[in-house]
Amino acid sequence: MKKIILATAVLTMLSGCAAIDKQITSKETLQKKASQALGVTADTIEISNIEGNFGQVDFDATVNNTVYQCYYTTGVAVKSDAICNTKNGESVDNSCNALLSAAGKC
Repeated sequence: MKKIILATAVLTMLSGCAAIDKQITSKETLQKKASQALGVTADTIEISNIEGNFGQVDFDATVNNTVYQCYYTTGVAVKSDAICNTKNGESVDNSCNALLSAAGKC
């Protein structure tokens, strides 16, 4: 019984974090998160359709008339990087990002 109560409390807290995070996260913050995932500058991204749900914030990022579905996860004090895919489900090819380039891997 204690495990069920603890699990319920944790799940409630996590779902609340995403709902709260959706309310306090600015479009500029989402542009920065999406720019890192998409490999473009933040000022070229339009953000729309922001939704906060169970431990995750979903949003659309539009770059040059291409719409990407993006999300990041959130917890008590931790937020992940954004992950973006095109609307047709194709993943974004970031096979040569700044870190890989600096390491000479691309």
